[in-house]
Amino acid sequence: CKRDEETIRSVERILDLSFFNSGPQRKYGNKPIVVLDQQGSYAFNEEVAAQIKANSHFEEMIKDLVDTAMIISEAYSCEKALTLYKKYTRKDACILLNWHNDERSTMYGYKTKHGTCPIFVTYHKNEEVESSVAYTEGFVNPEVFKWSTRSNRTLASEEVQKIIQAKELGIDLHLFVKKDDDEGTDFYYLGEVTPDKNAIEQSMMSDKNGKEIPVVHMHLVMEKSLESKLYRYIASKES
Repeated sequence: CKRDEETIRSVERILDLSFFNSGPQRKYGNKPIVVLDQQGSYAFNEEVAAQIKANSHFEEMIKDLVDTAMIISEAYSCEKALTLYKKYTRKDACILLNWHNDERSTMYGYKTKHGTCPIFVTYHKNEEVESSVAYTEGFVNPEVFKWSTRSNRTLASEEVQKIIQAKELGIDLHLFVKKDDDEGTDFYYLGEVTPDKNAIEQSMMSDKNGKEIPVVHMHLVMEKSLESKLYRYIASKES
């Protein structure tokens, strides 16, 4: 599997807890679970090592955890960080795209960082969603997804230009879609996408106070035509 330097550093940030915010860090004990020893090898911290030495059952539990993870990993791509049509959370995306920290709380619908831009879409939005964010989004066909930026953005906005010029800037756009909020925090990964520069437009919409604000709509071309079963499932309003 991928063994590039960025991926190795990302794994280290998970095991030394620096990826996580203060809450999860406290949950995991506030100290690196795995450290580099004097020989430059990875090792459990002293407390975990002592537990393993004193408790054979604890050691077996750790081995079982690793074995289970290895079996589960066989269902995922070994060459790419994300596997087509698998389900991921915003936190998963931060981890697998080698972001330095867990930024799910500030990611909202999309965020560009570290040469990547994960885009998250809830296909059937809750009826209580304000009109300013209840954009017209959806499949044009199994190969094209109509997507909208955050409200109060124009074609000149820096974040919008980064997405439009993603290919030129070396930014990978990743599309994640879930059917509705009943599916929880998991989104289906639909692959990398490319904006169709002939199908980008700015329009106006009303916010909750009736004020007209700009928004940008564009067609995102998927790297692979969406399989028919998942296409029908997401697009259908039926459960």
